[in-house]
Amino acid sequence: MKKCLFCDSPLNKELTLGFLLSFKKLSNDLLCKSCFNKFELINSNHRCIICGRSGDFEDEKCSDCLRWLALDNSLINKSFFNYNDSMKEYMQRYKFNGDYRLRKIFQNYFKKELNSDKIVVPIPVSKSTLKRRGFNQVEGFLDGIEYSDILSVKYDEKVTHSTQSRIDRIKTKQFFVIKNNMKNLIIDKDLIIVDDVYTTGTTMRLAYSLLISNGAKSVQGLTLAR
Repeated sequence: MKKCLFCDSPLNKELTLGFLLSFKKLSNDLLCKSCFNKFELINSNHRCIICGRSGDFEDEKCSDCLRWLALDNSLINKSFFNYNDSMKEYMQRYKFNGDYRLRKIFQNYFKKELNSDKIVVPIPVSKSTLKRRGFNQVEGFLDGIEYSDILSVKYDEKVTHSTQSRIDRIKTKQFFVIKNNMKNLIIDKDLIIVDDVYTTGTTMRLAYSLLISNGAKSVQGLTLAR
């Protein structure tokens, strides 16, 4: 019997007569209805048009993005879910506790969104993080999706972003580099950078600035949560 990946309860399917007569295959659900309802999808009609934050804002731009726009950084990001308590628990269990099975839960969202000709660029992790965690959580979302491992972290992080304050994150200096054999691949190309959570936007914008300054035609952002 299949179980919910989040709470381990049985996944019971209600098979109606209409469904049986349709001869459709059962979908491969990974969450029970109760757990799925704990994650809050961002309403596309009620969000910041720049970063994707949920809410109703004047001119459809949140205060964070108004500050970023004053610095002439025009990255547009889309996020699927609000970073609520259930998403925090998910990220803790997947990213920090290392439950690699949980990567599967939201993969279909990325598959449906990343179906264009844009080059998909996952945000990398440092060598020490990869050694400690054993995987890049962003690449885990991209199973079955073609992506380019263009970026790397230019130094081994002693302090991770998850432990930094908001102010310290915003002040972070450029720590990404483009791999030498990848520089020609991005010139005049449209790219989508993918990350797990958009917090202050600093990580995404550092990647954006580096790629644009090295010849990318356009760069958009996509994250699981905001």
